[in-house]
Amino acid sequence: MKSMRNYSLLALAAGLLGMASANAAVTYAAGDLIMSFRATTTGSQGFGTTYVVNVGQASAFRDASVSGDLNLGNISADLSSLFGAGWAARTDILWGVAGTPSNSITVAGDDAGTLYASRPQNTPGVPGTGWVVAGSSARLTVSTNMSTAQDMFKTMDPTANSARAAFMGEGLANDWREFLATGGNPAYTSGSQDFGAFSNIEGTLDQRLSLFRVNSGSAGSYEGSFTISPTGVVNFVPEPSTAILGALGTSLLAFRRRRRGA
Repeated sequence: MKSMRNYSLLALAAGLLGMASANAAVTYAAGDLIMSFRATTTGSQGFGTTYVVNVGQASAFRDASVSGDLNLGNISADLSSLFGAGWAARTDILWGVAGTPSNSITVAGDDAGTLYASRPQNTPGVPGTGWVVAGSSARLTVSTNMSTAQDMFKTMDPTANSARAAFMGEGLANDWREFLATGGNPAYTSGSQDFGAFSNIEGTLDQRLSLFRVNSGSAGSYEGSFTISPTGVVNFVPEPSTAILGALGTSLLAFRRRRRGA
């Protein structure tokens, strides 16, 4: 009887653990940036739902010196389930990246009110002009908008294919879509600007996205760029001078090792 009782308790504990895992919120930590995907053609497959993915710490992109693919889970399966098997060939799907580490404290070297936002490259390899958000109060307002969107995201259930991703339907309070100007919530898109500050953070899937960091009244600094492959692999290439410095550092380290071994 005792062994049966122990077995039952173990089974109950396992069941509760399974329920907890199933109900766990999407992976998110302060400082993470969000990538979003949405269809713009009314009535098309996936229209009305935004696919949002946590791509990781802003500081990791700021400090990156080596390009690489991001480990985001099977987002291709999610994109296929939402937008159809031919999602990669669709020209009406827009994607973008945005986030703020915090609107109140310093996080990983980014002061309160630091903003990160993408900009589509019209010419591949040409970053474009950095975003300008003049005035610390204006940046804090935009940071608060971003924080509101991020706070909503981190309450969402993850998808079946990625612990870092969620589907956010229109009508949901503070849905990511509300912060994007075209059709967004005027409370968050002042002046018909994404998050109230950016004319357009989104591009089509065949466009490379520049990532800019804004922490002063000057033009934001270019941190690198994102691409997505037809199989759903997201790649980040750091800003060239940072990558060159990283390569020089690696070469110098190898040279020193060879000298020591000589």
